[in-house]
Amino acid sequence: MDTGVSIRPVQPSSTAPVRTEYVPERQTVRTELPEVAAVTPPAATFDARARDSQRSLRAELSTAFESRERAGASKETQRRVFYNDDAGEVVITRVDPETGSIINQFPDDAILRQRAYVRQSLTDTQNADKQFPTAVVA
Repeated sequence: MDTGVSIRPVQPSSTAPVRTEYVPERQTVRTELPEVAAVTPPAATFDARARDSQRSLRAELSTAFESRERAGASKETQRRVFYNDDAGEVVITRVDPETGSIINQFPDDAILRQRAYVRQSLTDTQNADKQFPTAVVA
């Protein structure tokens, strides 16, 4: 009695073409370098660059605000320049002397908060690296 269900061998309908041309191997590059060859900028160099960029930023901002004052900006406002320790940035504000409210500020509060967050996270990472040094495998 035949139920119609039988296993029959299936022949492939077509075969994939075989590539016969020569494909040259790519040049490979080592991705793991010994510790001596790894490049990391020293902290002193980074700090020196940061100080130099802050000096140039202060000079540019001071020149920009002075040129605005000469161009006819309001003489009734006071300009205050101070250093924000959390963000590590120079902040320039225009303050109304009568009310003490800030009229204009550069950089904005949101940017200062962002830079303070990034600076704190970098400090935390550096402290964690000092606390838990990585093992050197020879």
